[in-house]
Amino acid sequence: MDQPLPPIDPRIKNLLENSYWGFVFSAFLLGASVIQGYIYFSRYNDRPALKLFVGCLLALDISTTFVWSFILHKILILNIRNPNPLAISNSLFTADSVMTLIITFFTQIFFARRVYLVKRGKKVLIPAVISVFAVLGTVAGCVRISTVRRNPGKWSRFKISTTLENLLFAMSDVIATFAMCILFVETAMESRRLFSVLRSLIIYTFNRGILVTSAQVLLVALYLYAPTKFYWSPFHICLSKLYVNTLLAMLNARRFLKAKVDGGNNAQVSSSGPGDDRDIVFGDGSSPQGDISMKTIDLSRSQAHATVEINTSAHSEHTETDGDGQV
Repeated sequence: MDQPLPPIDPRIKNLLENSYWGFVFSAFLLGASVIQGYIYFSRYNDRPALKLFVGCLLALDISTTFVWSFILHKILILNIRNPNPLAISNSLFTADSVMTLIITFFTQIFFARRVYLVKRGKKVLIPAVISVFAVLGTVAGCVRISTVRRNPGKWSRFKISTTLENLLFAMSDVIATFAMCILFVETAMESRRLFSVLRSLIIYTFNRGILVTSAQVLLVALYLYAPTKFYWSPFHICLSKLYVNTLLAMLNARRFLKAKVDGGNNAQVSSSGPGDDRDIVFGDGSSPQGDISMKTIDLSRSQAHATVEINTSAHSEHTETDGDGQV
């Protein structure tokens, strides 16, 4: 008579159940990311550096989905009754964590640079704080990954590093979101001509901040509540896709905003002069083929107003500005 099969570890059942739903939602988000990426690369002729940056993030995002498909296959199909299947998939978990960490870090550094450029380099405190939180979150993430690889039994270190990682990243997202929203509000109060466009930018920025920050906070809360029940797993699986999706959505919004401005004749249009890196719609500042580049918010104290200009030049070089901050 055949011996009965060993029971399935409850932790594995919890991991598979929650990770399955996380994988399903991440598949939808991946489809959205691919569509957003196609729109970006087919419609915008930004500088090679920005295109390479976006392409690398999109490739890493796609790779995380493949990694999780291998994880579920290895646990569910090949090692479902193995007494320790998590250890068997350790390298795959590590690969997923590394790619998610890279996407999170570089996306937050990208937004920190946007804040710095919008402020025109005069106020570096807020961008520096955003970058510091991003770096500290990355360090905590590296400690977590190292713990999983080398000391899987040290759950206290793993728990502390996981909590710090997500809280630090959440703080970086919150500061970046509020900094950009405040800049847009200040500009809207001074320049009524672009009020509707700036309102759209505030909505995009705030919604992006709400999505990624909520995912980080919920991940931490659910992990602290029940780490071995893996309620936090769906948020971890979808986290990288939320960052990539929201970044691509903001980059792709430039054409919509240009059409909105052109329809209301609410902006000054510059038909000559190369592009600028100070793009408050988070592009690279070059707007070939009529793409939008909302740029040059001058927040210097010597001026009583902020200016936003639309650049439709066909170049991708840096703009030289005069002493008053005008193109």
